Amino acid sequence: MILGIYGAGATGRSFMNMPFNDRNENQKWDEKVYVDDVIGVSELDGKKVYTFEEVKEKFSPEEIRFIIMMGEPAARKILYKKIKENGYSFYTYIDKNAFVWPTAKIGEGCLVTNGVLIDNNVTLSDNIMVYFGSVVGHDTKVGLHSVVSANAFIAGHCELGEEVYMGPGTLARDYVKIGEEAVLGLGTAVYKDVPAQHVAMGNPARVFKREKGNTLFR
Repeated sequence: MILGIYGAGATGRSFMNMPFNDRNENQKWDEKVYVDDVIGVSELDGKKVYTFEEVKEKFSPEEIRFIIMMGEPAARKILYKKIKENGYSFYTYIDKNAFVWPTAKIGEGCLVTNGVLIDNNVTLSDNIMVYFGSVVGHDTKVGLHSVVSANAFIAGHCELGEEVYMGPGTLARDYVKIGEEAVLGLGTAVYKDVPAQHVAMGNPARVFKREKGNTLFR
C-alpha cells in the first residue's frame, strides 16, 4: 500500500519527514509519495511527486490511500471531495503519544499528532487536523475539514462548524459555538459564540465579518 500525502508545502513536508509513530501498528507502507498539483517537480526530499491526474493513471484505489496535508480548510474540502469522487480512500493518523479516550469518534482522513488530548465523547468529523499539544474537551463536536492548530484549547460541550480554522494558542470556553468557515486568530480567547464566516481576534475576542473568498495563507 502507498501513502499519498496530498500537499508538498511546509505542512506536507513536515508530515513526510517526521518520525512515524502511528498507533495502528498493522498499517505498513510500501512507499510514501507526495501528491501536489502545482509544485511542478517530480521529486522532493528524495520522494516522488505526482499530480492527482498522474495518480489516477498510475494507481488504483486499492493501491493508494490519502491524507491531506494542507492548513487551509477550504482547500481541504476541495481535495477531499475530489478524492472521494474518484473512488479513493483516506488514511487516519493518530500518534501513539496522543491521549484519545476510547469513547471519542474520529473520522476518516484525520490527523491527531503528538501530545494532543481528545477527551471523552468527542466527535471529530472527517478530514480534520489537530496539531501538537492541543486539547479538545469532552462532548465537543468538530465539523468537516476543520483545522485545530498547535496548543489550542477547546473546552467541553463546544461545537465547531465545517471549515473552522483555530490558530495556534487559541482558547474556547465551554458551550461555545463556532460557525462554519470561522477563523480564530493567533492566541484568541473566545468566551461567546462566533458566527459563521466571521473572524475572531484578541482576548477577549473581537468579532468581525470575514471577507468572502479570502484565503488564510497566501
